[in-house]
Amino acid sequence: DLRKKYEVNLVAIKRTLARRTPEGEEVTQEEITDVPRPTDVIQEGDILIVVGSNENVSRLPAD
Repeated sequence: DLRKKYEVNLVAIKRTLARRTPEGEEVTQEEITDVPRPTDVIQEGDILIVVGSNENVSRLPAD
């Protein structure tokens, strides 16, 4: 739990999705989940948008 462990609030998750068109072309699309629920799963490659003091945000692991 980010709030308890790092004293920051997760306000959004930004995710890049890749898919193929019917013509076979690969396209990417960004998806933003604002106000994530506790049941939302963080996936590899997600960008987390957090709010907190600079000190607490800098304590977050980079990976």
